[in-house]
Amino acid sequence: RRKIYAKGSEEWIVFGSPQSDVRLRIYNKALEKGFKGEKWVRFEYQLRNDGLDRFLNHLLHCDDLGQAFKDFVSESVRFLKKVPDKVNANAHRVETAKWWNSFVSGAGMITEFSRPGVQYNMTALTKYLSQQVGPSMATYIHAYEGDTEKLLDLAVYAGQRMNAKQKHFSEEFISGNR
Repeated sequence: RRKIYAKGSEEWIVFGSPQSDVRLRIYNKALEKGFKGEKWVRFEYQLRNDGLDRFLNHLLHCDDLGQAFKDFVSESVRFLKKVPDKVNANAHRVETAKWWNSFVSGAGMITEFSRPGVQYNMTALTKYLSQQVGPSMATYIHAYEGDTEKLLDLAVYAGQRMNAKQKHFSEEFISGNR
């Protein structure tokens, strides 16, 4: 299993880092809005890249948003019964909390199929840059009176946030053009 990033308090908990493809936030919305003594539990899923693709593929398969959400929550998070330190240290051996089992009852398995998408190649990338990003890049360059150095600095910084598909494509393209 993968390592889970989680932080929280008595009134909120977050699973997944801000950069994760799947991030779940559970919190007391009433407390956030200043309604003391009330409970209004809110679940928020933040999905991007492969996490979003997996969710949409599963939603297309099961055709029920509530069910798809429950399936993903059940796959992503599990609340365990409290156990003494160093007893049953392996989480898969620890019993799941009854309230959590009740909450995710009826959850199914995530479907593992993928729909074909647009092929990610240099032609598609160039078209995207030209049609979607080009006018904004031109505005930025124009605002800096033709100085492209700041734009290149932005691109280098953005390169640190490339997803797996983008990294793979750029590595394949570089190796194919040597």
